[in-house]
Amino acid sequence: MILFDRTFIQKVSIVIIVDTLVKILGFIILPIYLSQMPKDEFGEFTFMFTTAITLSTLMTLNLYVIVIRDLSKSNNLKKNSEYYSTLSIFIIFFNSFLLLLGFLLELKYSIISSFFGINIYNIEKIACFLLIIFFNVLSLFQYSLILTRKKSFEICLYLILKFLFANFVSLILLFQYNYYDTVSLRLFGILIGETILFVFLQILISKKYFLFIFNKKYLKNKIIIVYPLIIATLLSLIMITIDKKLIQFYFGNEYLAEYNLVYILLLPLSMVIASFQSIWNPILFKIDKFNKAFVQTKSILIYIFIFLIFLSLAVYLFIKILLDFDIINKEYNNILNLYLTMIFGMIFGVLINFIDGLNLYLNKTHYKLVVMSVIVIIFSILNFILVPLKGYYGVAFSLFSANLIGFIFGYYLLSKNLKNEK
Repeated sequence: MILFDRTFIQKVSIVIIVDTLVKILGFIILPIYLSQMPKDEFGEFTFMFTTAITLSTLMTLNLYVIVIRDLSKSNNLKKNSEYYSTLSIFIIFFNSFLLLLGFLLELKYSIISSFFGINIYNIEKIACFLLIIFFNVLSLFQYSLILTRKKSFEICLYLILKFLFANFVSLILLFQYNYYDTVSLRLFGILIGETILFVFLQILISKKYFLFIFNKKYLKNKIIIVYPLIIATLLSLIMITIDKKLIQFYFGNEYLAEYNLVYILLLPLSMVIASFQSIWNPILFKIDKFNKAFVQTKSILIYIFIFLIFLSLAVYLFIKILLDFDIINKEYNNILNLYLTMIFGMIFGVLINFIDGLNLYLNKTHYKLVVMSVIVIIFSILNFILVPLKGYYGVAFSLFSANLIGFIFGYYLLSKNLKNEK
């Protein structure tokens, strides 16, 4: 089994150890952010930032997964450079146009700021929000390229630098200008960090892959493959904004801050597995038969499920200690109960994302679209019913129900192909 291959274990261990250390550092500095940011401003910032992260994935049109798949299969630098350059050039122009259009619409109609409920520094915040999306898109492409090079050092370097640049600048701004609006300071700090990271990686790694070559035929073929993923990501964006908007509408930013804090505390579950998946997917795409790929993935899913339960409990104990010693303000005491109710919903969401590799392996990305459609419909209906009655506990129940059904359905669709291949 590939999971127990010594080389694979060494690569995964290095990346997961580094990623875990980065997440621990994130937990250590989290109380600093909570102490420096008023609760309502923390709620507003996390609403904007979590939306920007998901929107960044959407704005890549999921072409970054094509970078991983296609460049992993070949060691031909000229060919890989042509593919990478074609996709990168298209994404740069596509994002520049749409984000500029979004900014102009904001100037005229205040659409984006109204959605987030922003009352002050609207233009500054939205400008930072849109630029964070732009540079995060470019960063995702650079990270995808790094994954195809299969060098653990480069993956670890990316994870460390992304954390350091964004947080170092943000903390400096918060301490130097603590009299200013903290949402603006956090957004500006992240924007500076993302910009520095992009320039650094462009010089260090991406430069030799980026040529002024544009293969229209290649791009057209890849757009056809990923268009179901594009729609699926759009559905994901709806899913991660509808709950937050409903909570904000019915209960306000301070209540939203508690929900967003739990969301942030649970993010390491998906991020650690995403780091593991970044090593696994290039290997998966080289397996010659789907039967074998399915069996390997199924075995790994069991280990991931067990690992995530222990990891989530460890995070719970860590946060409880921070609350007991007043390192996190007592106004966030309610997050422990919410955290426990959201664990399994998040875990099944992580498992859904992990089996996406098999959808791409089969070139049946429409499976992802079908599954996400089912999840979003269930999640949205339950949220509209339960959030006004139960607040964020209603979201927790909706998340668990939708993701559990989505995982079972997605697994069933893949298993049908297993039977057809026999």
